[in-house]
Amino acid sequence: MKSKKLISLLAVLAMCMGLISVPAMAEENVVNVSSQAELQAALDNFTAGTTIQLAENKDYGLVYLRPIEENTSTTTKVTFNRAENYGNNHFLSVFENMTIKGATGATVGAIKIEAGIYIDYQGSIHSQTAKYSQMRSAVELKNVVIDGVTFTGDNGSDGKTSILNLDNSIKVDGLTVKNCTVNDETGQVKLIHRTVNPNEEATYTLKNSEDPTEYTIRYSLDNITVKDCTFNGGYQFIELKPTNNLTIEGNTINNTAMHNILLSASGGQYSGIIKIVGNTSDGAKERFIRATAMGDANVIVEDNKIIDYKGADNDFVKFDGVTDGSPYSIKNNTYDGRDTELTVTSGMYQLFATDWTTDTDAGYYTANDTDYGMMRYLFKVETDDYVTAYGIKYIKTSATLDGVTIEDAETGEAVEKSGNVKVFHGDIVGIPQGTSTDGSYYAVGYVTTASGTMWSPIKSNKINWLRKFTDYTPGGDK
Repeated sequence: MKSKKLISLLAVLAMCMGLISVPAMAEENVVNVSSQAELQAALDNFTAGTTIQLAENKDYGLVYLRPIEENTSTTTKVTFNRAENYGNNHFLSVFENMTIKGATGATVGAIKIEAGIYIDYQGSIHSQTAKYSQMRSAVELKNVVIDGVTFTGDNGSDGKTSILNLDNSIKVDGLTVKNCTVNDETGQVKLIHRTVNPNEEATYTLKNSEDPTEYTIRYSLDNITVKDCTFNGGYQFIELKPTNNLTIEGNTINNTAMHNILLSASGGQYSGIIKIVGNTSDGAKERFIRATAMGDANVIVEDNKIIDYKGADNDFVKFDGVTDGSPYSIKNNTYDGRDTELTVTSGMYQLFATDWTTDTDAGYYTANDTDYGMMRYLFKVETDDYVTAYGIKYIKTSATLDGVTIEDAETGEAVEKSGNVKVFHGDIVGIPQGTSTDGSYYAVGYVTTASGTMWSPIKSNKINWLRKFTDYTPGGDK
């Protein structure tokens, strides 16, 4: 009898357990695509939170992020003010929480973002000319991730240009490009390209709405990350205008025709954290970094490797336009494996790519209007003793230091490092051309401690009279 009651009780419990609802695991919204047409359809019909997954070994060619009037998830019909000449086709499209994931052997030419003003008679071409012969639109990228995609740079009728063009009425608030590869043998491709003013804005009202509110969109750049990508060949890895929060980390950049990273100024200053760390540049034909208008940004340039630099400008890293006293850290970078460590707190900073050893480097300069030149030397000294004096002297000979008369050079201020490490630079100025058979001057650095005065070896750097630098002020900051 007891066993029957036990069985009945267990049956009741089983029924009760069956009535308890177990939360289902949330499914990721994934759209798998295996052709250019399917990829374009996935972009045209995108809804927030969707991951678009490419298939292996497919060529997807050129695709577009563009306004689609019927897709109300991304596109809103609006009226831009002062846009009476652009017909009734005014759109605001927001692509939010989008992920595009690559696959082995899959290639994409470029992702062309269609925004701005398109009018046939002005010669503008867009992908929906037949449908919207006149169109004005704005596009916002909001938390967009492109992960593991291999790009060829083929950009339709435009040939090989920008893979991700951020010009023309485009706002960015969260864009991450990671684990991607770009292969280009033409020397024309850029991964990310922005040349227009990021502070431009437009006002609009909602089309066919009783809401009279006038809204404003500013085409700003915020929170851009490019990480762990490989860029082979091409014209330029990244070109941007003033950005708030930018991370360029762990990328390998090979044989670019122009600057690896160009952060130029227009319409404002950079802000937030500008972080360029752990990248490798090999065979660059222009500077690794050229940056201006850094403003109050916290600039961090650390642990980068520059290999086989081919640029005509000796300073392969050049920053300026930094607000006095703003955070600024440039250190642990190497040129062909040699330490270029230096931390700068304000002003303009330059790293020289010349024939130097592990504890010194040099820059060569000549004045345009005179026959006089100067050299700037940078020394780093590390000692366990307290440094009581330091400086740079020079000789006009290739002889050894012993028994050679030395003269003072103009020595800049030391930059204190951790422990008893000092970095200091000096300028040898007023060097007349042709005063010796080879026009060579050599610098030696010294430090004085309780143990006495220690000298660096003589360096074999020479004046190059064919090089002209007009933007240098003797005695100025590096």
